[in-house]
Amino acid sequence: MKYYPADSVDENFIKNMSGEEEMNVVQSDMVTYAAAFAQIKMTGKIDERLKLRAINAIKRFKLCCQRTDGNFDGGITDKMTEDLQTFEGEYK
Repeated sequence: MKYYPADSVDENFIKNMSGEEEMNVVQSDMVTYAAAFAQIKMTGKIDERLKLRAINAIKRFKLCCQRTDGNFDGGITDKMTEDLQTFEGEYK
């Protein structure tokens, strides 16, 4: 797997992906937001950079899925984004 960091949400990049690259981006996004929620669960805190990348990863994941599945998640990605945005236990 090639890892694509979620430094931003580029809709054109998402629209132009296909095949193996799309799967690499989807898996990269899953790894990123899973790591963020795991860090919160294990430490009660989250690194600010990881938090921002996780929010971007969720948005990017949602865009990827909407390309093929339409409304696929019943709002779970919106809830995950909201939870990360409102979490305040950050490393200083």
